[in-house]
Amino acid sequence: MRLGAALFLVLVVRCSPEVFAQEAAPASDHTPLPILTFLDHVERSANFEPAAKRFVRQAWERRPADEKPDSFLPEALAVLHPGFKSALDALGEERYAEAARLMHELTGSDDPYVSWHASVFELKALVHQDMTEQGQVLAANLSQHLEQLSKLTYLAGEVTYLAGYCQLQNLHYAEAYDTLDGFAERFPEAPERLRMMAAQMVREILARQEGGLGDVSDLMRYAGRELGHGQWGEPVTSKQERTVALLDKLIEAAEERENSARSGSSSGGRGSGAPGSQRQPGSHAQQSRAEGGKGRIGELHQAPAARPGEMWGKMRPAEREAVLQPIRESFPGRYLELIEQYYRELSK
Repeated sequence: MRLGAALFLVLVVRCSPEVFAQEAAPASDHTPLPILTFLDHVERSANFEPAAKRFVRQAWERRPADEKPDSFLPEALAVLHPGFKSALDALGEERYAEAARLMHELTGSDDPYVSWHASVFELKALVHQDMTEQGQVLAANLSQHLEQLSKLTYLAGEVTYLAGYCQLQNLHYAEAYDTLDGFAERFPEAPERLRMMAAQMVREILARQEGGLGDVSDLMRYAGRELGHGQWGEPVTSKQERTVALLDKLIEAAEERENSARSGSSSGGRGSGAPGSQRQPGSHAQQSRAEGGKGRIGELHQAPAARPGEMWGKMRPAEREAVLQPIRESFPGRYLELIEQYYRELSK
């Protein structure tokens, strides 16, 4: 996410000494309360140079009336606190690990505006790195202080959105639904993209089919992500075990449907020599299907002591195709590569 701090700092370079010498205009009666309290905080602080104080106030007064105020606070903090500017630059330049580290250091700042903004931007940096387990912990802590966040930042809605996002990425579907349902009504001033994305995630949660291939995909994505971060214990191992169990269940169900279909066709009154059972030269089958044979499809489930991936690795290509064919006929094609890839990884 690109931030506006760099653009704000361009204004500093372009302002002449005469600008800083001008008297600051009083804040407008239409100035939002968080901005009023921030400007008062800056004015009263002994930690900022007079020129910086004047510039921050004048920058607010010169903002277009139709420009939303939410970006002003982090931009102003970047002017007042060099350390915050460095952290904000790292985030804007997609140096997310560095940004998370720098922002975390700033969470202990004596300036409450810096500490709360740094906490939220640390959360953003974690999410950008797909570190949603750590992000969920931080978001849960920040969610307990939404009232304070609403007074000192414009980020309360974003914290709630990121909390729900982390919960969903970590497969806590019910918690994510509770967090995101009604998001637009609770945070009408949140950016439109967040309101739209929250609504989309709620729709996806409601459309979820528990125990289906969507869950398999989610579990595999979660395990791969956490393994990439060097996480090998719980809850990764439990997710892997559930993935294998779901895949076994889905494959068994596909095999049962295939066997039922074959039984139905064989008892339909037409043998192999019945009239019309053979296609004329040049005709085409209406639907491709695997021919019956002596494939050992059932052996995948007859040895419960063996790992599914181990059995998959021992099967010949033709036998693997015999397993995948009924799945191909029953499920969307985009899942097939995912399933085979997972079994291939297990067999290593």
